[in-house]
This record gives sequence, structure tokens and C-alpha cells, in this order.
Amino acid sequence: MMPHFALLFGVSTVALIAQYRRFSGGIRYVLGFVIVLMLTLFAGLRGNFVGADTIGYIERFLYLVSVDADWDGTSSAEPGYKTLVLIARLISDDPTVFLIVTSGVVSGLLVAGAYRMALIPPLALFVMIAFGFYAFHMNGLRQGLALAVYVHALPSLLQGRPARYGLWVLAASLFHTTAIFTLPLYPLFRIGFSIWTFGFLMVMAGLTTVGLDFVFQFAGLANERYALYGQSTATGGAMLTLFHVMLAAMFMLGRPMVRREWRADYDKLLMMLLFGAMIFVIVQLTGSYVEMTRMALYFTISMAFLWPILLRSVRSPNVRFSVIVAVMGMGCVYFFVFLNQIGGYIPFTFR
Repeated sequence: MMPHFALLFGVSTVALIAQYRRFSGGIRYVLGFVIVLMLTLFAGLRGNFVGADTIGYIERFLYLVSVDADWDGTSSAEPGYKTLVLIARLISDDPTVFLIVTSGVVSGLLVAGAYRMALIPPLALFVMIAFGFYAFHMNGLRQGLALAVYVHALPSLLQGRPARYGLWVLAASLFHTTAIFTLPLYPLFRIGFSIWTFGFLMVMAGLTTVGLDFVFQFAGLANERYALYGQSTATGGAMLTLFHVMLAAMFMLGRPMVRREWRADYDKLLMMLLFGAMIFVIVQLTGSYVEMTRMALYFTISMAFLWPILLRSVRSPNVRFSVIVAVMGMGCVYFFVFLNQIGGYIPFTFR
């Protein structure tokens, strides 16, 4: 677990140093590259069994090497992912190169997203690591790639550019088809948070919970689903759900402090976070397949941009210090639970 926390604070420290006002743009770009390199090598040099799915991807890559194939034509994986496999194959037969290529894409996109969107990039990077968005790709590689691409759809969402938003979503779906489900939610997120939209989410969550429960009962799957519920609770699913509900409530309570010029963006991002928290709650209440919580990642990553808005809006030094303590404390606790309860992250070993 220590390597993960060392990366968290190492990246955050370099990102803070890069904010030094006297540094030229060139120095800041160099430090940004250092951050991407740190993240890329950490994940790219991970052992075969760090991340539950890593060994499966490596074995598939070695199979392509054994049959001397560059393009994985028989796999059901998405074309964007296959293209990265092709690039890695053209460079080397070593699966380490494959891990470095894929991790480099994820790391580069996440760092670029933090500096493109966040009011405080170091804080956004801290959140992306501490709340598991970066580490997720070491487990669910293809969806981790899709998530990193989808981050760049958020500026189009905030600016009200549906066509550009749709193009980014389609690009993300080239790595994992689940990204396409973010497309019909564009109007809801554009409306943003209000008492009415919050009420709509609550009604939708209630109907979904009752509806899924009825379907499971009708299909005779209730025992299996509730067995999964027990398993997900035992493995920390309930605790992660509690974290997301608490975060959503905290951002709702902090909304009055947000400056007027950032309120519209804040409300849209808050709506995304509430939708992601709703997915966690529904999975817990219905005992649905726990892997459904992976869908929430597309929406809960909005917290990486909510925290900086909230912190920049606070004028009182004491309150600002309290916000910093809150994000660091919650981030470290969440990271600890996440690494312990999600399969394969610890012990961390290098190749």
C-alpha cells in the first residue's frame, strides 16, 4: 500500500511545485511531463497480478505474440483499445511495453484534463488518485481508458456544445462501449442541480430500486442477487457507497459558498456527482451486480473539479484550511478503503 500513497503525495508535491508563479511556461511543461512520467511508469511497470484484470490482458498480448499477429481480429474488444495493442506490438513483443503504452495514454489524458479544466490542478490530481480514478485502469483497463477520454467531454458539457460532447463520448466508446450511456444524460446534466432535479433523481432512484427488485423476484434471481449484495457489502461496497453519499451531501451543503461566476458549472458537475452516487445506492439497495458501480466512475469524476471550485470560492482562511483538511482526510481514508477492498491493488509489486 505504501507505493500507492508515495505516488499520491509525490505527484501532488510536484504539481504544487509547478504552480510556483516565478516558473516559466517551459518549466511548468517539464514538471507536467514529470507527473505524467511518474504515473505512467508506476502503472506501466506493475507486476502481472497488480489489478485483477492485468494478467488477462498480458496473456492476450502474449497470445498475439505467439501467433505473430499485430491486430487482434478475433477479440471482442473495442477498436480504440485494439489500436493501442497494435502500437505496442509494433514497438516490442514485451508486455511491459503494452502496459506502458496504455498507462501512458490514461496518465496523459487525466493530467491534461486536470490542467485544462480544474481551477486548482494539483488538487484535481490529488482527487483523481486518492479517489481511485487513476488506479482503476490497473484493474479495468479498457474502461479506465474510456474514462480518461471522457474527462475531455466535460468542457463541452459545461459550455453547452452537444455536438462536441457527443464526439468525445464516441471517442471514449472506442475504448469501452459503456461510455455511450453518458450521451443521453447530456440534457439532465445541462439543467444542473436544483431542488426539482434533485427530486427527480430521488424519484428515479426509488422507481429503479423497486423495478429492479421486482425483476429479480420475477426472474427467480433474488437469492443470487442478494448473495451478491452480501458479498459486495463484505468487500467494502457499502462503505464506498457511504463515502459517495457523504460527498454528495457535503457538496450540496457547500453550494451556497460557491461564487456566482462558477455556480453554473458547479451545479452541472454536482448533478453528475449525484447521479453517480445514485448508482452506488441502487446497487446496494437491490443487490445488483456490484460491477455496475463501474458505470458511476464517468459521473463521480466530477468531484475532481468540484473540490477546486469550492476551495477557490472560500474567502475565509480558516474555512479554506478546513476544506483542505477535509479533502485530504477523506481522500486518504477513501484511498485506504479502495486499495484494501477492490481486488488486486495490494500488495503492489514491480515487474
